[in-house]
Amino acid sequence: MSELLLKAQNLKLDRSGRDLFSGIGEVCIFSGKNLLVLGPSGCGKTSLLHILTGLLPADGGTVEFLGKNYSHISSAALNRLRGQRYGVIHQKLHLISHLSVYQNISLAFKGARKPVNKPMILKVLEELGLRERAFHCARTLSQGEAQRVAIARAVVHKPDIIFADEPTSSLDDRHTDAVCGLLMSLSERGGASLVISTHDQRVRDVFKGQVLEMQT
Repeated sequence: MSELLLKAQNLKLDRSGRDLFSGIGEVCIFSGKNLLVLGPSGCGKTSLLHILTGLLPADGGTVEFLGKNYSHISSAALNRLRGQRYGVIHQKLHLISHLSVYQNISLAFKGARKPVNKPMILKVLEELGLRERAFHCARTLSQGEAQRVAIARAVVHKPDIIFADEPTSSLDDRHTDAVCGLLMSLSERGGASLVISTHDQRVRDVFKGQVLEMQT
């Protein structure tokens, strides 16, 4: 039976006098189960992911991880929770350009307060077709390669939940299918739940899991 990992209730986020989350209700993320947050630009999808990961406070409601309310833990503890239990792929990839691919990915272990696992990093890079780029500077990567490195950094420390914000926004159909398949495969093999936020209807066609639709 799946374990309830993350639960958000009665969320409110006021923007120009409008509550972006008025139609959401309860959001539950169970172990091994996936969630697609689908909606047009400006509907609050990214803000919802930021609230679920503790990067942004809501104007109302509660978020709990394993029954622990975000509002009852310190900022430092929330940072530790995010580093240890979550993997986050932002729209802006946040790679450090002067560091190597390997060094960028190793930061996930440091954030999770775990020893750097070199064999695991190289294994994930092999799966992503980037093994030969492991010790190249991030600034030399193509956009597609940089995106795969960001995915590797999010999954390598085996998080409980992987959050991906608009991972296909600049991709053609073939690469959209490939990235979605890769995310679902990596999360399944690592035992992680996958939460994707997107306006891209193509993702719905290949996504396996619950769908939360948001409106403007």
